[in-house]
Amino acid sequence: FIDKARSAMDNAQRLAPDMPQVQFGWGEFYYRMYSDYPRALKEFQSVQALLPNDSDLLWKLGTTQRRLGSWDDSVASYQRAIQVDPDNSQVVNVLSETLGLIGRWQEAVAVLEQAARRNPGYDVYRILEAQIRLDNNGDLDFAREVLASAQQVPDQSYIYLTTGYAWRSRNYSAAIEAWTDPTNPFLADANFDVVAQNALGKIYRAMGDHSRAEKYFQRAIERARDRFNQGGVDWYAYHVEQSIAYAYLGDSASAMSEIDRATAMRPESADAIYGVLVSIARAEVLMVVGRTDEALAEIKRLLTVPVGLTVWVLRQDPTWDPLRDDPRFKAMVANEVAQ
Repeated sequence: FIDKARSAMDNAQRLAPDMPQVQFGWGEFYYRMYSDYPRALKEFQSVQALLPNDSDLLWKLGTTQRRLGSWDDSVASYQRAIQVDPDNSQVVNVLSETLGLIGRWQEAVAVLEQAARRNPGYDVYRILEAQIRLDNNGDLDFAREVLASAQQVPDQSYIYLTTGYAWRSRNYSAAIEAWTDPTNPFLADANFDVVAQNALGKIYRAMGDHSRAEKYFQRAIERARDRFNQGGVDWYAYHVEQSIAYAYLGDSASAMSEIDRATAMRPESADAIYGVLVSIARAEVLMVVGRTDEALAEIKRLLTVPVGLTVWVLRQDPTWDPLRDDPRFKAMVANEVAQ
C-alpha cells in the first residue's frame, strides 16, 4: 500500500512539479504512511505561502503540530482555519478536542457552543461538549441530557460518549448495549471491533462474570492478530489491545511484552497524542499485573501532561477500581489542583 502511494506521488510530482497541491500531497504521504510528523510539517509549511487561505491545509498543519506537541501553534492553526471557513465542522471539532486535551476545556466548550448556535441541527457539537465536560468536570448529568435528545450520528464521538457515559455511570447493561449496537456503522469497522472486545471483557469482569470476560479478551487477541496479518501503519494499537487482554487474562509476561512493543513504536517523544494514550494503557496494564507502585507513579505523571488522565476520569472510571483503597490513589483523586 505504501509503495502504491509513493508511486502515485512520484507520478504527480513528475506531471505537475509546481502545483502546491502536490507538495500538500507529500505532507499527507509522510503523515499517513510513515507517521513522520516533522517531515510532514516541513512539507505543509513549504506550501503555506501559496495556499494561505486553504482551510484544509491549516487543519492539517494544526493536526501535525499537535502530534509534535506544539500545542499553541496547533490551536492557532485551527483558529485561523475557522476564520477562513467558519462552517467547517471538522476544524471546529478538532479545535475543541485539542483545547480539551490541553486542559483548556472551558474554551473548548465555548467554541462548541458558538458553533452549535450557528448550526443547531448538528448534534456532534453537543456530543463533543458532553464528552469534554465528562472528562474534565465529571458532568454525568449533561451527558445524560445530550444522549436523551441527540440522534445517533455517524461519528466516532457518539460511540465514545454512549459507551463512556454508561461505563462511568456503572450501568453495565447499557454499556454492553452501546458496544454491541448493530445500527452503529462504526462498530462494524475492524479497528473498533478489537477495542470493543476488550471493552466488553472489562464490562463483564466488572459484573463478576469472569468466564464470559475471558472469552472477549481472547477474542480481542485473536482479532488483533488478524489485523496484524492485513498490515497497516498503526500496528502499535494492536499491541496495546493485546497487552490489555493478556493482562486481564493473567499473562503478565505477554502483557508487558506487548505494551513494551507499543511504547517503542509510539513513544510520547514522537507522538504527543497517541504516545500518551499508549502510556495510559501502560499504567492500566501495570496496575492489572500487580506492579502497583509503577502504575501509581505513571498515573501521577499522566495527570500533569496534555492528553493525559484527569482527576474526574480517575474518580469515575471503573477501570481504576483496584486502586481505590490505596492512600496514594486517594490523594491523587482528591487533588483539585490536578484538574
